[in-house]
Amino acid sequence: MNQLNLIKSSAFSRLNINFTRAFLIVFSIAIALICLTINGFVSYSVDEANLIQFSNTDKNTVTLDVGDSQINYKNVDTIGTYFSGCKYNFFNKYDIGVALIGQHYYTFAAVEVGKLQKKMLLPSVDQYGATEKTRLIGGRLIDENDVTLGKNSILIHKTIGKYVFGETSDLLGEKIKLYDKDYNTAVYEVVGVLEDTPDIKRTVNILTRNSGLFLSNNYTLPIVLSGKYAEKVSDILLFFDGSINISTIEKMRTSLANSRFENTMITNVEEQILERNYSAPNSSEIADISLNIITVILCLTSVIIIFFSIKERASEIAVRKSFGATTYDILVMFLSEIIACIFIAICYALPISTMIMAVISKSVSARLYITIFPLNLDIFLFPIAVISLTVCVLSIIPITAFAKSKIVNCLKVS
Repeated sequence: MNQLNLIKSSAFSRLNINFTRAFLIVFSIAIALICLTINGFVSYSVDEANLIQFSNTDKNTVTLDVGDSQINYKNVDTIGTYFSGCKYNFFNKYDIGVALIGQHYYTFAAVEVGKLQKKMLLPSVDQYGATEKTRLIGGRLIDENDVTLGKNSILIHKTIGKYVFGETSDLLGEKIKLYDKDYNTAVYEVVGVLEDTPDIKRTVNILTRNSGLFLSNNYTLPIVLSGKYAEKVSDILLFFDGSINISTIEKMRTSLANSRFENTMITNVEEQILERNYSAPNSSEIADISLNIITVILCLTSVIIIFFSIKERASEIAVRKSFGATTYDILVMFLSEIIACIFIAICYALPISTMIMAVISKSVSARLYITIFPLNLDIFLFPIAVISLTVCVLSIIPITAFAKSKIVNCLKVS
């Protein structure tokens, strides 16, 4: 009985006897866990980075990029006749202009409003197919009178206004001198203040991190102008009562292809998200492949080390069998050691993985100017489950083979 108790001795104490071998197994499993965990984190980060641009986009809205079609302020209502049950806003986006505010010049991304209804949606400043849901929090909206009377009215988001005019400014009534791309100038008055959107928050982060003169396309100041100059329409947002799926978008494309507006591009949030998921950055794909290859190699390495470990301990198996140990006893003994190695590897892998993820998150967040640190149980549980099962299952084969061998055969191996 005492001899059999030796078989059931602590797996951790047996690992101490074979420290070098145990260290190599733990090291291989830990690095494999880290690689697979980081791989999952990178994938989640890419997905979240793709989706972050659409976090505020209305699912019932279709974005129509006018392109080369001859749509302007006068004939834009014709679009409404092609699709029943929808309302719309239309805009003209400036490619570039210059705003003089105080002693500083800023490039600006102006959105000229032709029609702004109660549904406060604007086209995204920096992402095609996305919309920005906002609301009026001060002053009034730009209306048809501003267009008819030729008033230079402007709407500005609160944080943008506070940034350029100062925290103590009431914003309403402030003046901005704008230079368009043809160097024509006009003074615009702030008549309304809009609630901040994710687009605006990203833009303000860029501005505050990069203070000074902004004469580059990289640093834009998004503002909303009256539509009196909207001779050309660049974007139309179509609002429907229900969600618009991909098949509906295809039907809408067919309708437009058979109309005078055949050069328009039409899309919605579902389609844009799918496109971005299918077109992950090349660096992400390379990292995905590399980390998977490393994970497989390290898992196989740990299994090979376990195999040689079992082979080297063939005489021990023979001695234990001579004292009455069964195949099951030998299997349990070695599996308990392997599980102990996996447990130790997990204890090392989790904090190291978390630190590496924090570094990756900081890099990605700095580029997007918004924090991205997606954490869920799958990021940790999936690698642990896959690698643990793989190592255990592959190890069972050599363990069982030696455990079933005759005592004399085990002694020959050793």
